[in-house]
Formats: sequence, C-alpha cells, structure tokens
Amino acid sequence: MKTKHTIFILTAFLGLFCIYLEAVAGERTKGGAHVEYVNGKPRLLDDNKAFICDLFEGAEFIETLPRYSPMLESIRKLDWYLALTMDRSVRDTLWCFTGELEPVSVTDRKGTLKVPKKKFGQLAVRPLGGSESSWVYFNGDLFDSLPSDDERVYSVFHEVSHEFLPLNLNQRKLKLRSLKRVFQKVVENKIQTRGDFRKKLNNLGFQFYADTKRLEVMREGLEFILSPTEERVRILESHKDLGILLNQVVTTKKFAANLNHIGSFYNLDAFTIKAYDFLADLKSLIASLNVDQVRKIFDKPHDLPHAVVLALLSGVEDFPELKHQILSSQFFSSRVNGFLSTLASAQASFQMPRVVVPEVIRFFGVSTKVGPYVPVTSILPFSSMAELQDNPLTSIFVEYLVYLIRLDSLTELSAIVTQNETFYQGLSMRGLEGSVEGVRTLSGGDVPISREISSLSEHTAILRQQFWNFALKRIRIEVGEKAFTNFVRELDQTKLGVTF
Repeated sequence: MKTKHTIFILTAFLGLFCIYLEAVAGERTKGGAHVEYVNGKPRLLDDNKAFICDLFEGAEFIETLPRYSPMLESIRKLDWYLALTMDRSVRDTLWCFTGELEPVSVTDRKGTLKVPKKKFGQLAVRPLGGSESSWVYFNGDLFDSLPSDDERVYSVFHEVSHEFLPLNLNQRKLKLRSLKRVFQKVVENKIQTRGDFRKKLNNLGFQFYADTKRLEVMREGLEFILSPTEERVRILESHKDLGILLNQVVTTKKFAANLNHIGSFYNLDAFTIKAYDFLADLKSLIASLNVDQVRKIFDKPHDLPHAVVLALLSGVEDFPELKHQILSSQFFSSRVNGFLSTLASAQASFQMPRVVVPEVIRFFGVSTKVGPYVPVTSILPFSSMAELQDNPLTSIFVEYLVYLIRLDSLTELSAIVTQNETFYQGLSMRGLEGSVEGVRTLSGGDVPISREISSLSEHTAILRQQFWNFALKRIRIEVGEKAFTNFVRELDQTKLGVTF
C-alpha cells in the first residue's frame, strides 16, 4: 500500500514537472523581433519609444532635473542623513522611460476611499521585491507633461519613498501619496524643525529610524563613504584637514562594524561601510584630480598617519606631475621636518627591567613589538630593500630624498638635508645615545642594565649602517649614478656615524 502511494506521488510530480517544462518551452518560442506598419511600411518596433526603455542610471537622471539638488538640500537642512539615504536610493535606481503603462488601482485593497468615475493616468510603476525592485518605469510622455520640474522631482521622491513604507501598511497607497505634501512643506520652508518633519513622516508610516542626532559625530565620515565619487572628490578638494576626515572614516567604520544585526535600525548600509577601503579610494581620487586640485589639497599641513601618506604617493606613482605637487607641498615638507625633529629629540628611558626607546626608532628597522616604547633590540636591522620600502616611515623619507636629489637644487638639498643639523642629529641617533648615561644613573649602576646599555649602542650602530646601505641602494636606482655620487659627496659620514 505504501509503495502504491509513493508511486502515485512520483507520477503526479512528474506530470506537473512536464507541464512546467512545456510552459517554459512555450514561453521561449514567443520571443523575437516585431515590426509595426507605418503608412503600410514595416518599421522596427524597437524604434517606437512607446515600446522601448529609454534607460537612465541615477546620476544621469539627476542631471535632467535642475530642481532636484535644491529640493533635496531643503530636506538635508532638516535631516542630512535622510537626504543622504534618499539620494543614494535615487542614484542606485535604474529609471526607465517608456510608453503607456498597465494601470494600478489608485485605492488600497481595504481602503476607505470612494473613487470618482474619472480617468487616471499611470505615471510610474515600481516593482516591489525581486530582481527588478531597483527599477522604476515611467510613462515618458506623462512625465514630460507634468506642469513643472518641481512636480517631476516630487514624483521621484514618491518612488523613493516606496522603500520606507512597509508593504503591509494599512492605507499604504493613500499615505504614500500624502508624503508629497510633507516634502512640499519642507521645500516651501513651512516645516522648520527635524522633530516636526520626522513626526509628520512617522504619522504616515514612513519608517526611517536612524537617530540623525547620534550620527552627527560621524557625519563627515558617513557623507564621504556613502556619497558618489564626484561628491567625494568635491569633499576632498574642500576639506580643511585630511587627518580629521580620515579619523571620521575610521570612526564610522568602527561604528558600522559593531552594529551587526541592528544596522537596519539605523538605516545604515553597514556592509558598504565595513567594506569601504579608504586608502584605495583616496589613491584613486587623488589620481583623478588635476595638478591645481592636488596643490589646493596639500598646500597645508595634515595630521595623516604615515601609512596614508605612503598610500597617497603610491596612488600617484604613474602621474609624475601629481606626485611632484605632493612632494613639493607644504604638507610634505612639514611632515619630513617634523619627523626629523622627533627623531632628533628621541630619548632612551628606563622601564624596569629594560632600557626602551620611543617608537619613532622603528624608522631604522623592522619592529617586532608594538607600543609607544619598545626595547631597542626588538627593532631588527633591514635585511633587504623590500623591507625598507615596506616601512612607511622610511619609505616616505627616502622618497623625499629622491625628490630633492632630482630637483638638482643644492639650496633645497642643503636646507633640508646636508646642512641641516636636525637631519644629522636624528639620523645619527646622537640624542638617543646621549640619553643613555642618564638611564645608567637612574638604574644605580645596575650590572644587567649597564650590559643592556652597551648592547644598545652596538645595536643602534648596526641599525644605522643597514638603513643607509639599503637607502642608498634605492636612491642610486632612482636617480642614476651621477646624481647619486654628487649626493653622497655632500653627506658628512662622520656626523651620521656610518661609512659608505
């Protein structure tokens, strides 16, 4: 009995499957090109705008709407994060302009409206759910015939608002249309506070839970990450301090990383934020700028991590003019001079039971420990040019030396390097070694400490020599033999405590 039952189920399933295959096969035979007859002559239906899709990506579509940006700015003044989210939705949507659309009922399924007997036009259709949820279909002729550009923008806001109203919302269509009045009052400055704006949106079922006030502390980071490329370029050009911007981006990424399942509560695209690579993006943005734009950005000091500076330089490696602008900028000379001063003032200290040195000494080798102070023996001498180039501090400095040598200006080179006492003080580690006697006194002549102090002096000599061995090797490759020889001739090896 059980076997017969199983056979019956399998037979029924196979029958249904065959019907499905026939349907699919039948559907596939219905494809192909069409023509229409105009004055008795065939013409491809592909040329009739009522039967094709004139497709615009979001950014292209926005360019056709002169009132879009000013009207969105009115929303941004009250709620910058909602405006940012709506703008992203417009940009992420594909806008199809076609012919007459299949009508959709103007009333809700359980609506309370009595619809008058009059003709309605179907201006737009947005599929809800599925692969086409990022598409909006407009009746192109109806869209163009709307009385003003403001009305066209309000129709865009209407389509975007679909994303914020639950599908099971009671009286959804009625409330969706009513949102236009709210946006209109914002544009006309009749709603003047974020609280009033949010209240009217919430009353109509508009679900946007992001606490814009709480997100204010990371506004710059969010606006930068979630804005389109052209807007990020504008922000980059106008920003007063790239260090502040970087810190905002890092704060934003940390916040998104901690959101996990509650990310949707803040309407945050946590995945996009966590996946955002600031250094890679910064490199590509810098490479997209012209020389004057780069000069504008870098003609002032910035508090940027060394790794970011190195990333910027590598990002413009194939653009000599841009690289020259960065290296010749106040930003870069301030960075190098500040670094040399820090190196020159570095002091050893006694942290029981070790003699430690500040982290800036990592300039001379490969660090095996992390922290503001580390034992000098935890910094290993460079063993290859690749190791030197992987060290952001060292690579930035050598890059700058190469730039100065290529300038072929003895004045510039002397001021920063060969006649600069801070240069010799820092790169010889004289200040560091001079502080050792103070450490010896503090330790009370402790034998293990005295032994460590002796090994410190030996180790710093090795670090110095290996740094210069590989630095000079790289400089020779970059600038050529003649310029290299002239540069080495200008250096005082005795002051540096090395031999070439």
